[in-house]
Amino acid sequence: MKKTLVALAVLASTGTAFAAGHAAAPASSVTLFGILDASVTNIDKTASGASFTGLTDSNIASSQFGMRGSESLGGGLRAIFELQADVNVTNGTFDGTGANSANSGALFRRASWVGLAGNFGQVTFGRRLNPFLIGAAVDQVHAGNSTNTARSAAMGYADFWTKNAITYVSPAMGGVTVHVQHGLSNAAGRTGDGTVTALVAVYSAGALNASAGYEKVDGGLTAAEVAATSGISTVVAAPAVGKKEAQYINARYAMGPITLGAGFFQVKGAIAAGSAATSTRDGSSVHARYDFSKQASASLSYNDFEGTKVTTLQGRYILSPRTSLYGLMNSIDNGTVTTFVPTWGARGNPRPANNQTAISAGVIHAF
Repeated sequence: MKKTLVALAVLASTGTAFAAGHAAAPASSVTLFGILDASVTNIDKTASGASFTGLTDSNIASSQFGMRGSESLGGGLRAIFELQADVNVTNGTFDGTGANSANSGALFRRASWVGLAGNFGQVTFGRRLNPFLIGAAVDQVHAGNSTNTARSAAMGYADFWTKNAITYVSPAMGGVTVHVQHGLSNAAGRTGDGTVTALVAVYSAGALNASAGYEKVDGGLTAAEVAATSGISTVVAAPAVGKKEAQYINARYAMGPITLGAGFFQVKGAIAAGSAATSTRDGSSVHARYDFSKQASASLSYNDFEGTKVTTLQGRYILSPRTSLYGLMNSIDNGTVTTFVPTWGARGNPRPANNQTAISAGVIHAF
């Protein structure tokens, strides 16, 4: 009994010393950041066929807030972390989707990871943006949710965040940065099904930016297996998602005030979970932008994905390094294979096999 009490006392003193030592250590450098995007949008025909005029959120930039930080560990090594959450500026709510859906319903659904960084690049552990989405936006001359994110949802590669992810980002090597990510299924006895693997290379040097990406999703868990993971399965481990592969190659080039971009995309996957039948979706996009001044610019984009054609006209005016005004018009001719939303801020109003036009005017502020 006496030995047990001594051992407990040693453990208690060790824990106290550990806590005291960390309390005395320099605190991490922590940055609070965020983006707010609000706009007034008009849609000529919603899903029900009625017109709509209202306040919308995140048409261009995803409204969010978060914290990121780092601590120097010496020898060029740093500990890093990030927590990132959504906010809807129209009503002040967080994202409210289901725990196993693509959007998770979690408070920090956009990011919750910790890792190490140094001359080797960075390695992180936890929920993080799928790098496939990072490279997919390289062709965009005016990047925004109503073009790039809407495209990813229509084509079926919108696996935005990967849970249980181990992510490596290399340092720039000759202008090339490599992103590698693997999301574990966290399902007992199923090491393959329920996983996500992505490999992306991004080239950036002067006027030219280019990227190539590949993603493989083994989303073949059953409903019981998904339930057994208690919501900690990968973002694509829901029973409605089968196995699929996606790939692209795209580029953007600036010539004075003119910037041009183009991309080619392909997604091949199961028609339904557990089905041996597959479907292939191909798509392409072209973009042109003209900078009238350092503040004002306008762009025209055209997307053609399996019969759906989308023309986007966008204008931006920079008021400050943190604040911009924008105008956006989407003209959509939806097919039956792929369907685009009229704007990302009005995601619930697509009209399959019908035309739609949406016009928005908004403001973005970053902090």
